[in-house]
Amino acid sequence: MTDLIQARDERIKKRFSSIFKNKTNLILIGIILIVITIRIFFFMQVINAGQVSWWDSSEYMSQGLHYATGIPYEVNPQRPPAFQYIIAIALSFGLNEHWIIFLLSLMPSVIIIYLIYLLGTSMFNKQTGLIAAALSASAWNFLFWANRAQPDFLSICCQVLAIYYFWEMLKTKNTDPNCSVKRLAVLAGIWSAAGFYFKISALLIPLAFFIFILLKDKFKILIKKEYWIYLISYMLALLPYFIWAYYTFNNALAFTTGYSNGVIGHVAFAWNTIGFFKIFGLNVMFILFIIGSIICLRALLYLDIIIKKNDLDIRIFLIILILTVVSFYVFYERAIEDRWIFILLPLMGVICGMSLDKFHEWAVNNSGWKWISIIIITLAIGYSSYEQFSYGNQIINGKMNTYKDVQLAAEWMQNNSNTKDILMSISYPQTIFYSKRHVETYSNMTLKLFETYINKYHPIYMTISIFEPHPSWIYSWVQNQSNVYPVMGYFTDTEKTKPSLIIYQFNYGYI
Repeated sequence: MTDLIQARDERIKKRFSSIFKNKTNLILIGIILIVITIRIFFFMQVINAGQVSWWDSSEYMSQGLHYATGIPYEVNPQRPPAFQYIIAIALSFGLNEHWIIFLLSLMPSVIIIYLIYLLGTSMFNKQTGLIAAALSASAWNFLFWANRAQPDFLSICCQVLAIYYFWEMLKTKNTDPNCSVKRLAVLAGIWSAAGFYFKISALLIPLAFFIFILLKDKFKILIKKEYWIYLISYMLALLPYFIWAYYTFNNALAFTTGYSNGVIGHVAFAWNTIGFFKIFGLNVMFILFIIGSIICLRALLYLDIIIKKNDLDIRIFLIILILTVVSFYVFYERAIEDRWIFILLPLMGVICGMSLDKFHEWAVNNSGWKWISIIIITLAIGYSSYEQFSYGNQIINGKMNTYKDVQLAAEWMQNNSNTKDILMSISYPQTIFYSKRHVETYSNMTLKLFETYINKYHPIYMTISIFEPHPSWIYSWVQNQSNVYPVMGYFTDTEKTKPSLIIYQFNYGYI
């Protein structure tokens, strides 16, 4: 027994020794430690400030609360359920909002940096992977959303893993046509589906894969086993969702609801989507991305040769991934928010890493300026990190107390009501989560429907606030009702002359 323990100890020591002797591993560990430190720094800030969940975050939290406690909540078919079920499990174990954010947003935001390294290494080399990870470590969008309960990071992790395994499958098959790539195809399919379970936008990744292999292999894709294995794995992994959606909404494709409004409503093309490369990258990363994009776009000059030779060109693959995502929001969805296109950040990181690695390669081969290029690369990463951190700090601090009054009002109504009481609020998901009560929204009600509802179900409180658009009739209605009176108010100024939210109580003795 002692010999076996000693042998295992020796193996563990050798493994750790090999990890810390490798310079790449040491740099990567350093990057990850910096990533964790920065995120913990902001996380403690938002906890101390009592940051409040916004609409989207509260939708996930409220749906999780619904699954955990049975509190009434109207499930949104456009939000796949995996994140909400995990929240329900966390709430059932007594974890609060901060722990949920830490485990489901902050930690995945750390993991994504390692996955960016992995992707950059697979597509180019370890130097590109390290630079991509270092540049992405302080990306202000990552820093901001890591402190909110959002499924985006879990979805991005799955999407990056899908891209990684799909590319590894293509690369391995290209290197050795006789090798088996079943495992890689299965993993690519499973991770592609897993991303969808958190965000519907993950469907764009397999679409980009299809466009690439159709361009590369044309109709030969029908006879290549690895593509069929990928497709079957993908569809089997999605099957539980289709079953859940059918029994929940009587429609296996319920997630498609509302995703054609831009086209149906003849909304203008969302060209502002392109501007998010600058928004994400700020100055340094944006410049590096432009340089890297030019390098990639050079491949289009001999695209005919690539297609004819059935070549596997990573530049074309990256271009198709980016164009697929951007085109969907520009031409089809015709609306955009930063979280919807988060997958572009890892791809930007890889392209920026490739740009600096190409510069280093040129400096060494043509001028022998190895250390000068290393210094320049370090300065570029350092300045990029500084501007990303500074901007992230500004945004996080500026948005920290947004919707605070909604939380305070919901908690007040919880403390002054019974569990069976009904509340009415336009801030529907936030009020549900923080009040732990049955909440009804009147955002789409007519005055007649509203009066019918209150006379039938007798809600106890109603809120009117500046935080969401309200029906125009509600303001005159409350002024003309002696049986509805304000019981609590919150204000934007210390003199209490500018209300941000007012709680009204219904008196049914006079209705």
